[in-house]
Amino acid sequence: MRRVNQFSFVFGFLLCLPGAGCGDSSGVVPDMGTPPADSGPNIADGVSNADSEPADGLKLPDQSGPLAVQWQEAEVVAAGNDVTITFNNTRIGARDENGRLHLIWTGNKELVYGQKENSGAAFKTQKISTLNGTGQITKPTVAVAAGGAIFLAWLEGTAGNPGMRLVTAESLDYGMTWSSPIAVSAADENAVNPSLHAFGAAGSASLAFLAWGTEKNGDQHIAFSRREGATIWSQPVQLDSSGRPARDVALHCRDGFVVAAWEEENTGTEIVTATSNDGAKTFSKAESLVLDISNKGGDPSVFVVKSEEIYMAYQLKQEVHLVRSTDSGKSYTYLGALGNGLFPHVDGNSAGTIAIAWEHFKGNMKDNSIKTVGLSLSLDGWKTNQGPHAIPGSDTEFGTMLGGVSLSSQDIDVFWIRTNGDLRELMHRRAFLN
Repeated sequence: MRRVNQFSFVFGFLLCLPGAGCGDSSGVVPDMGTPPADSGPNIADGVSNADSEPADGLKLPDQSGPLAVQWQEAEVVAAGNDVTITFNNTRIGARDENGRLHLIWTGNKELVYGQKENSGAAFKTQKISTLNGTGQITKPTVAVAAGGAIFLAWLEGTAGNPGMRLVTAESLDYGMTWSSPIAVSAADENAVNPSLHAFGAAGSASLAFLAWGTEKNGDQHIAFSRREGATIWSQPVQLDSSGRPARDVALHCRDGFVVAAWEEENTGTEIVTATSNDGAKTFSKAESLVLDISNKGGDPSVFVVKSEEIYMAYQLKQEVHLVRSTDSGKSYTYLGALGNGLFPHVDGNSAGTIAIAWEHFKGNMKDNSIKTVGLSLSLDGWKTNQGPHAIPGSDTEFGTMLGGVSLSSQDIDVFWIRTNGDLRELMHRRAFLN
């Protein structure tokens, strides 16, 4: 194996030694465990094709084979001492059917939306009205359907409430105008870590899904709501059923097939999933994944290629791992460890391009100076892949954090925060898929 650190703007590469990482905001790193004998979605034994292992002992998948990707230079989208984005399983940027990029972040205690035309013009930004115009704004996320339908969701502190409310707004004209914000979560609970997805055309044909964590009287659960067309958000339902603390939900769908995954405490943390075949009108019983390598893991992120094929990234002991299902989530095959780190975010497209971004580091998760943007990338349905630094030069750019990725049929968009003294810069780098 050889590590490739220098790339041309159109580059083909053979192999890159992984070793990526990041930190867990909860401070809890789940331990390895022995798989239980109970039933549930099973992760079958996976075979790593890596011909050697890195010094830290990670078992890595085959990373041979060329990748032809044309990277543009990175750009600064916004800067300030409090500019930030949501990361890991929450999407902050996506392209519409015309190639226009839609992006959401916070800065100067405001919620900011930006869009950029496919031609490469500068971002146009606007402030999004929040529920009360003051208070804490955090965890913004965006989902793009078609025909101009764009959905936003975020957490907001509101007067007289014990915690954060989950708030949404929508646009039906490609982000030119926005609806008034409305709260989806209950006023007497604390909402955490929303995940948002949408598809279909604007108006009656669009579907939007929201999942988030709820905290009330010491209990932690996973809530879900759906919106069909111009109707209001449905009454939230609880997805988890074990009675254990549940949090950090991820959500993705393809047409009417929906996958939700989250972590639950069970002598460490383990991943639990539920699926729907009817546009999230009903869900299967939530079941724990039984992983042959370990029954533990946390902070899952999911991407549905088609109803049968699902990719899921997760973290375990400051390592990022990847699994795949080809039977609609009934069982999963372990594809390997991608590198050191935490907070993976997986995305892809229907052509078989799969990307996972995460905070890459090894050491103190609170030390941002040691972090880089991890990215593992495959153009062929994970037959081959390159990582953990598929972005040219990213292995030497330290002080970069909160990495996230979004894919369309022709583009890869990677986002992160770059620290520069007291200044925080929201960065974006685009790549064209050849």
